[in-house]
Amino acid sequence: MARPKHDPQRDTRQAILDAALECFAERGFHGVSVREIARAVGVRESGLYHHFGSKEALFDAVLFETDADERLMLGPPKLPEFEGDAVGLQGFLEAMVATVTSRYEAPRERKRFRILLSDGLRLAAAGRIDYVERAMAMRQPLVTLMASLMARGLLRPEPPAVVAMQFVGPLLIWRHLIAMDLDGVLPFDRVAYTRLHVQRFLRGSLTPEAAEVIAQAGAAAAPTMATQGDA
Repeated sequence: MARPKHDPQRDTRQAILDAALECFAERGFHGVSVREIARAVGVRESGLYHHFGSKEALFDAVLFETDADERLMLGPPKLPEFEGDAVGLQGFLEAMVATVTSRYEAPRERKRFRILLSDGLRLAAAGRIDYVERAMAMRQPLVTLMASLMARGLLRPEPPAVVAMQFVGPLLIWRHLIAMDLDGVLPFDRVAYTRLHVQRFLRGSLTPEAAEVIAQAGAAAAPTMATQGDA
């Protein structure tokens, strides 16, 4: 198989994007000059403007473009539908949260979120982004999911938008922690955080009927586990 041809134009453009991401994440849009970014890449300012017509265009590319290999969640994700019963709901929510929070940990996404923290209100005021939707990327799909779980009698009937916000709040806290954790050392791990969050959410949101189904399933499984342990 022949090697793909080397494209210096594409390589230079990507180098500019990489350098700009680092600079904007560290100091924000107004804290960085085009000259500094060009110097970090090793190109002239005119060379940078050849790829990006303005500092604002470069900033937009850094914040909104997505590498096809990254699969980063920069917009609202499409959440899977839950088709099981109450017994499988906790595992479903944990898997869903794990997918979202693991994407938050991707290095480029963490840097993009730091840019959003420093420049998001400016962009929102200019009407260029929905800050809340961008920060809580799964909010609107969660409203739909929570409404469907209520319709099936698994969650208590409450305003779906409120319940979705209650669910996504701790995930937004996690996203902030990840973005600010420059040394990559947190006092707790993502799996434990996810499990505890989902458990607490369900404890306050399940209908009595769904909670009873889960309790009965747990009671039925206990003798089997004890028998297996004695074997």
